[in-house]
Amino acid sequence: MEGRLYETLQDKVEAVERFLKTLAADTERLRRLIGWDWIIQVGAELKKSVFPESQSKRQHHRILV
Repeated sequence: MEGRLYETLQDKVEAVERFLKTLAADTERLRRLIGWDWIIQVGAELKKSVFPESQSKRQHHRILV
């Protein structure tokens, strides 16, 4: 994507969206990109701060939706 000229900003947005869909479908590739221990740890800590144990699963669902 980078290093390429696009006719319009919309063309660039569409290229990025295609790439992200492809990446989301390839879980192994995504894991190699973001599966670093420190990233996983930060994600777990963030999840704890956003969803403390005292909240019910129903409350979690409302927050995510």
